[in-house]
Amino acid sequence: MLAAFSSRFASAWIKQGRALRICLAVLLSRPVDIAALIVVRIAFGLLVLWEVMRFFTNDRIGYYFIEPSFNFTFFGWDWVRPWPGNGMYWHFIVLGACALGVALGAVYRLSALGVALGFSYVFCWNRRATSIMNT
Repeated sequence: MLAAFSSRFASAWIKQGRALRICLAVLLSRPVDIAALIVVRIAFGLLVLWEVMRFFTNDRIGYYFIEPSFNFTFFGWDWVRPWPGNGMYWHFIVLGACALGVALGAVYRLSALGVALGFSYVFCWNRRATSIMNT
């Protein structure tokens, strides 16, 4: 009796699974308006650009990245150090240009890669930089 019930339950479950997959395939293959993605891309690019400008206006680059003699690094990232001299200023200039590229959609893949690598560089080697974002 239990075996017959479990086999009927299993076959009903498999049929529902097939129906769910077909329904998902239909839903995921419908054309979607891209306007929402464009708005998110522009907002993200402008947000990153605003953050970079905030680093420049308050001179946080010099205060947090150039002046300290010791940086609190994350475990495993001890080998990554800040750029020497004015390199961190140039790093943030390039990061801002990439953020503007993301917002405008200009050379988008290269700009997105630049934003990802630029922020990763800054926030992976300096543990104190993660708290900067909250101020």
